[in-house]
Amino acid sequence: MEEAVEQMLGNLLSDLAPVLLSFLLANIGWLLLALVVIVFLIAIAGWVIKHKLVSGWWRRVVSKHDESAGKLNAIITSDTFKGLEQGFVQGRTERTLSQLEERLYALHRQSEQLRNQLTDRKVPFFSLVEPLIRINRLDRNVREFSRQVDRLAHDVSGIARAEKDTIHSVRQAGARFSSVSQTIAQLMERTGYPLDELNRELGRVETLFRQAEQTSAFDTVQAQSELTPFYRSIDVLSGKIEALQKQLTIFDEMRNRIRVQSEPLVSADANAAAVLNRIDPIVQRLEQSLRMGRSIDLRAAASEIEHLVQEATDLVEANRSGA
Repeated sequence: MEEAVEQMLGNLLSDLAPVLLSFLLANIGWLLLALVVIVFLIAIAGWVIKHKLVSGWWRRVVSKHDESAGKLNAIITSDTFKGLEQGFVQGRTERTLSQLEERLYALHRQSEQLRNQLTDRKVPFFSLVEPLIRINRLDRNVREFSRQVDRLAHDVSGIARAEKDTIHSVRQAGARFSSVSQTIAQLMERTGYPLDELNRELGRVETLFRQAEQTSAFDTVQAQSELTPFYRSIDVLSGKIEALQKQLTIFDEMRNRIRVQSEPLVSADANAAAVLNRIDPIVQRLEQSLRMGRSIDLRAAASEIEHLVQEATDLVEANRSGA
């Protein structure tokens, strides 16, 4: 049975082969034409897809470039470099602005080159790969250009912000200096002491402040650095003033306590009075240091005075016991 089926199929194929071959030979022209049409349609579809892809990509690249070029133009027309052009800045600020200006004009030239390349969209009509290669290269260049513009904008914004911060810092420094000066003046008025050492140190602090203030008029970058020693010095001075105020309070209390303790002892015994007279030079030495605005060792002085008061007290008690 199987052999019969195989024989029938073999006979059928033998009969169809000449017919199919004859059909192909008779219609080969039409078949080739159909193949050409199919290939042409595929090519047209490829060109259409390529055109849409490249056009959309191109528009995005142009938009990215226009955005970055707009940022660049905004920097060019800003007031950041006017001081440099008019010769109003010097020193570190001048060098920093000059470097930024060089970067600015280099990017401006690069922007014009990219604009020309993006304007020229002539490519071979039948090329599928070259437009993609070209727009990909332009895309990379525009992205790098955009990153450089962003970095420049950040640096320009930084120096503009630094200028405002310096002006604000100088004003704060001036207010701080005035406050410390007023505190010393009030302390002099209250105590009647000249406070020579504090005033000398205040003069050094004022010199640092005036130097930073003058520098800020033409070199804000350098002025910010010069404010650092000013703040360091005025912090030290403020600490000395605070310590002196506390010592003055303690000294007044100590002097009142000495008077209260000494009065009954002086009237009670001459020897005790002689011992207590040794306290006066100690108090005078302390007061002289305070008059100069100099820090003193109150603890050691208080210990010495307490020892003398105790010695005088012992003499009085011994005298009373003997009596």
